[in-house]
Amino acid sequence: MRIGFYTHYLDKYPKLAPSLYQIKLIENLQKMFRNIEIVLIHHKKSYHKIYKENEEAIIPKSPLLGEYFINKLNLDIIHFNAIPWSWRIFVNKIKCKKVVTVHGDIWWVEPELGYNKTIEALKRFIEPKVIKFFDRIIAVSYSIKNTLANYLKCPEEKIKVIYEGIDHSIFYPRTLEEVKMIKAKYRINEAYIFHVSVYSKIKNPNTLFKSFRLVKEEINGIKLVIAGNKWREKYEKKLNQYKLNKRDVIFLGWTPQEDLPALYSGAKVFFSPSYHESFGFPILEAMACGTPVIASNKYAIPEITGNAAILHEPNDYKSFANSIITLLIDETVRKKIKGKSIKQVEKFSWKNTAKETYMLYTEVINSDY
Repeated sequence: MRIGFYTHYLDKYPKLAPSLYQIKLIENLQKMFRNIEIVLIHHKKSYHKIYKENEEAIIPKSPLLGEYFINKLNLDIIHFNAIPWSWRIFVNKIKCKKVVTVHGDIWWVEPELGYNKTIEALKRFIEPKVIKFFDRIIAVSYSIKNTLANYLKCPEEKIKVIYEGIDHSIFYPRTLEEVKMIKAKYRINEAYIFHVSVYSKIKNPNTLFKSFRLVKEEINGIKLVIAGNKWREKYEKKLNQYKLNKRDVIFLGWTPQEDLPALYSGAKVFFSPSYHESFGFPILEAMACGTPVIASNKYAIPEITGNAAILHEPNDYKSFANSIITLLIDETVRKKIKGKSIKQVEKFSWKNTAKETYMLYTEVINSDY
């Protein structure tokens, strides 16, 4: 079975969640299935380690010419990591079977929250025209599947939900000593509520800070710790509008992955009031570390958290605050949610992702699509 992966976006955005998915999927397919040959297809040389471990094909970026070179690779399947909307829109010219994983749908379901209006308008125009040429479509959640069926009019029998995973060898409850060390490293001296994301309006900063202000009024000394880029630049000088100050909120900026498990484990609550999540890695990582999660009840969040988190409407900052206060003062409730969380995240592993994807490849190769 000879599988080509289009890795152009991995080269451009190696730290984003879709790239993590592609890397972990490829690594686990390599480990688990000896009958797979993997070819990584992109447009210019990259020194990412994944290219040293697989066959590499550098093709022209130009439409049609790139497809011509893909056809010379003698693939059984080519697997895209997003619906092509720019350089590779002529997928109908590719002769092998075609699979795509769809990670995002914000430009369909919440276009006002998008990043780039022009690009997202192009996606809404092009995606329905291109996706019909794919033999099978992987959705990373049932929320995404609903978008594909309802907005892009994809036949449901072509769509397979395969959840992404988390690395359980990294994300698990850490010891008190590990937590003590990480808190010292980041100069966190008090109990804290934790949030992890790259800043965007999708992450609902207004509710994040308004809820925290109400919690702070009831719980002395509690801090809000935020890990992720752009938060300090956007909000450090604007905290006063929420009646907060620099002592109340700790902005960590970009945080190495190896530090996150202890930061999750040390938090009293993980808080994510997002307007939209297609999957939600930080939520699952927090749950895997035994941290009680309070989050919004939109899109993929309810399906990945099951009954192991407290969920509210994104703008209901008072309910969020009340739930956070309950968790901060009631150890019994915290322990109950922790037990449910660790059980729930057992459903999500990269081995399962790779196994289900391999089964889909086999089905596609043997099908008449």
